[in-house]
Amino acid sequence: MLNFLESLPFPITTLIVAGLSVAATGLLYVVGLRKLLWAAAFIVSFAISYCVYWSAVWFRPDPPVAEYSAWANLFIGLWFVFSTLASTAFAWVLLKGRRAREHV
Repeated sequence: MLNFLESLPFPITTLIVAGLSVAATGLLYVVGLRKLLWAAAFIVSFAISYCVYWSAVWFRPDPPVAEYSAWANLFIGLWFVFSTLASTAFAWVLLKGRRAREHV
């Protein structure tokens, strides 16, 4: 699985991380964490970006840690930005729809 994830191009992995962040934001909405949904979108996006990037190091018997450390800020940062944009947009849509239903 890790070889497959590492072989994917950057735009595809960005979509995967953003999709996971949006799904987690939707799950938090369903669970009832509506008042903290904006903050949760940021925290969840960073956590998923961080975990997906470092998973190759965590699950390999002898990973090239120095190589991964050199690229960590770039990949985690970009994944965080794009997944945060997707998650906050999704949170906005969810909360706007909820407010529209309350006013009817």
